[in-house]
Order: sequence, then C-alpha cells, then structure tokens
Amino acid sequence: MAPRARGFTLLELMLAFALLGLLMALVAGSLGLATKSWDAGEARIDRVGQMRITETLLRSQFSQLHPWRWKKAQGSPLAFVGENERVRFVAPLVARAGQGGVSWFQLGLEAGTEHPRLVLRRLVPDSSLLAFPDFGEAEKTVLAENIAELKFRYFGREGKLATGQEPTWRDTWEDPDRLPMLIELKVKPANGEPWPELLTAPMVGGEAGCRWDSFHQRCR
Repeated sequence: MAPRARGFTLLELMLAFALLGLLMALVAGSLGLATKSWDAGEARIDRVGQMRITETLLRSQFSQLHPWRWKKAQGSPLAFVGENERVRFVAPLVARAGQGGVSWFQLGLEAGTEHPRLVLRRLVPDSSLLAFPDFGEAEKTVLAENIAELKFRYFGREGKLATGQEPTWRDTWEDPDRLPMLIELKVKPANGEPWPELLTAPMVGGEAGCRWDSFHQRCR
C-alpha cells in the first residue's frame, strides 16, 4: 500500500503563526528601540551644539564690551544693565569686529513654540537716547530652543565706595561707572541636563579708545 501523505494540522499552523507573530514583535520592538536611541543621540548632539555655539558667541561678545555712556543722562552712566534673567550691553558685532562700529545687545529668554528660547537681540546705537530702548523690533538671533530656566550673576565691586571692598556675587548689576569683573550664566534646558556654567571675564574692546583698568573695571 502507498504511504498516505501527511500535512500540517490546525494546531501546528496556529503555533507557527504565533511564533512568527512573536518574532515580528521582537523585531519591531528592536527597531523602535534603535529609533528612540538614534533620536535621543541626535537630540543630545543638538543640545551640545547649541551650548557650544552659545558659549563661543558670548565669550566673544563679552570680551569686546564697549564702555558706552549715556552722555545726555545725569552722571553719564555706563550702558550696561545686568539683571537676573537678562543682560543689556554694548559691543562690536562679532562677525563684523574688524569693520568698526558697535551695537546694542540684549540677551535673555523669549516665548517659543513650547518652551522659552534664548535670544540675542541687536540694535544700532542712538546717541540721543538716555537709556536702552525696547528691543522688540530689534534684529534677533535664536541661540537655543526649549530653555526652562536662565540665570545671570555678576561678580565685582559696586558703588562709589567700592574700591576698598571685597568683590562679591550679586543677582543684578547697577553700578553706573563700573563693569562687573565676571559674568556667570546658568542655563537649564526643558529636556536634558543643565549646561555647564558659563563664566566670562568682560574686557573692553580696542574700539573703546581708552586705557582699560582691569582691576577697577573702568577706562582710565
């Protein structure tokens, strides 16, 4: 007698499909994990890139501060306003540092799509003003997106009797005749770890046309 052909039973087919489905689920899970890891890596690279670019730019700007004074204001105070979450100053534009001329700058947080963003605004100086104007219509450069917290601190001697005092850290800088010795910037992104503290020592650029006293942070 000829042997009878044997096929797959229903149970065997169901078991095979179950194993195939499990295998496909494992492959899909591995692909999803790989995609998430890739996205996380790209996001980290973007954050580090933003941090490095911002650090380089700010170091360049603060190393070229200009001791602009409001000549029409009483006492001719320096055009530098240091606040806890914003700083306004005068310096050459880094990209045009060799072309002469200075600009007014404002660095601080502004509203973004989901979270605030770090923005540097620039205006052409107007010698007829008595203080910094509103930077609302100024040229702006977005330095970093999705920032949860920004904090400035200022180190130095402040006030008319500051010469004999020890320099200290403070959240604001209001001395009309001196620049701070150090400016500290702390940035906390909405996602990810806080940036390393940015610590810069303001200098005065060559366009100031004065002999800079680094101890008293003023022109002689």
